[in-house]
Amino acid sequence: MIGTYEGARKALEGDLPHLASGTSRHVYRDGNLVYKIDIGWDESNLAEWDTYQKILSVDLEPNIALAETNLFMVDDVPVICMEYIDGQPMADCYCNLVGEEHNETCLDAGMAVVISKYIDDTGGMNVVIKDGIYYLIDFGE
Repeated sequence: MIGTYEGARKALEGDLPHLASGTSRHVYRDGNLVYKIDIGWDESNLAEWDTYQKILSVDLEPNIALAETNLFMVDDVPVICMEYIDGQPMADCYCNLVGEEHNETCLDAGMAVVISKYIDDTGGMNVVIKDGIYYLIDFGE
């Protein structure tokens, strides 16, 4: 089991360093862990936990891995704890198709297809590559 209830509570209270914010969650870092907190009434953490459980039951491609994940309920609020992967964030980019400008590192189109078998959203830095392994770090819907 990764993370602690106390760490989840600190993240929920904003007592950990803020790492990033997405469309539906804030992310706080505590050493080699991150804690994800839903913004507003969104239930991304519950969806992510359900998807994580489903992915655990399938055989992953040899170069794909899941960041270890846990769910804590703090005062009836779901808090995701996840292993922090210190690697290169990757995004499913469309710059070759539509000439979009961006400062993201593009995920290989073939790898994006493979990863999309496991997660729905490959477009938002939801994959980190480290030592040739593609880590899925966001499996919300």
